[in-house]
Amino acid sequence: MKKYRKVTIKWRDANAYSGWWEIDDIVPLDVVSTGFIVKENKNYIVLAGSVAENGQINNAISIPKKWIIK
Repeated sequence: MKKYRKVTIKWRDANAYSGWWEIDDIVPLDVVSTGFIVKENKNYIVLAGSVAENGQINNAISIPKKWIIK
């Protein structure tokens, strides 16, 4: 089984609202995600929450590197 590095990443996500809101309440969300880096290039990383022995992944998210805070 391939070994992947486990990381915790803080990143800023877009946020959608519906209904009536005050303008100052509409802000992006700071998010913390923990997972295994299964793919990375100069533009984004892919974190997976689970990796199976056969190489399949589950609960994956692609995060643009420009959105990463730390």
